[in-house]
Amino acid sequence: MTINQSTRIAFVGTGIMGSQKAAHLLAGGYPLTVHNRTRSKTDGLVKQGAVWAETPAAAARDADVVFTMLAHPQAVEAVALAEGTGLLAAMKPGALWIDSSTTNPAFARRMAAEAERRGVHHLDAPVSGSKKQAQAAELLFFVGGEEAVIEGCREMLGLMGKQVNYVGGHGMGIAFKLVINHLLATSMIAFAEGLALGEALGIPQQTLLDTLIGGVVTAPYLARKREKLASGDYRAEFPLRWMQKDLEMVAETAYQVGAAMPVSNAAKETFRLAIQHGYGDDDLSAIYAFLKSPYLPPTFLGVTNPHNRGIVLAGWRAGSGAPTPWNLLSANHTLKENRNGTNRTIRAAALLPDRRGRRLAANNRDRRHGCRRLRPGGQANRCRGVLHGLSG
Repeated sequence: MTINQSTRIAFVGTGIMGSQKAAHLLAGGYPLTVHNRTRSKTDGLVKQGAVWAETPAAAARDADVVFTMLAHPQAVEAVALAEGTGLLAAMKPGALWIDSSTTNPAFARRMAAEAERRGVHHLDAPVSGSKKQAQAAELLFFVGGEEAVIEGCREMLGLMGKQVNYVGGHGMGIAFKLVINHLLATSMIAFAEGLALGEALGIPQQTLLDTLIGGVVTAPYLARKREKLASGDYRAEFPLRWMQKDLEMVAETAYQVGAAMPVSNAAKETFRLAIQHGYGDDDLSAIYAFLKSPYLPPTFLGVTNPHNRGIVLAGWRAGSGAPTPWNLLSANHTLKENRNGTNRTIRAAALLPDRRGRRLAANNRDRRHGCRRLRPGGQANRCRGVLHGLSG
């Protein structure tokens, strides 16, 4: 197919990365229609001249090229195949669907087959890079599909990235992306562990960062994470929860082809624990903050304190080393439980602190109810309600 300035483009999925890519297409002069589940995330693009569509089907109906950049395979399948609103049924024969979502090779090949049944071309074209690279049009594309189709859209893809790599047939672009994200995740967590170990041994953080970053044993991309690691500002460029999701894709794909991935799976479960402790929406580099914290497993022991009609929570690990957001719980912290003026022995099935270390909430659930703020070395301040999951 021929792509030129009159080629009509639709973009479905305008989150952190998709919105930047779509903006470059607008700046390149292409007519653009956009759709996103949360409409407000398209407002900036509409102000720049994009047209809003109510459904994926409406976005795709008149488009020559449709981009999708969504969170996971389930979202892609829903957007593509949902009855009445799915984009594939609305696309005209000969149009091109470029999926930049991180899915897995088997899924990409299935979507390519669905597209082919409708006379639509399909490319899996995930990218390497995060928000800053997307803003600067410095993404790397890894593309799977028909080579002739890829060659026809190199110039358009070049508006969003600095390199377009043809990997092979359908599914091969995402296969390469999974290799990259495996390396990204495991190197990030290895560096975070090393940094935490060095600090525990008494080496200043600045010395570790100055010496390790840029050295022969450290992945080059970690230089872009230095400011976050040093400042503790983990506003997301690539959210930790999506890194964990990508490792799920790695594990699923490895299982299908019989590849052993022990290190990747250990990283996957560590990221999962970090999500459970409230780090999911932070940048993936926040895994360092999680590893630096005294990881607190569930406890269910509560013993009545007769002196203040409260309870002492036992089983919590005391903090050590330099202060961190979590470094404030110890066996001496008391929690007032003066319910009706009676002493109680309370058993908690699973008490976990939130990521700021300032609350306790059973099973890490809704913290608006039944929490109590803790002050290190002091008594607890009451919050509304009672702790969830507690029984006498």
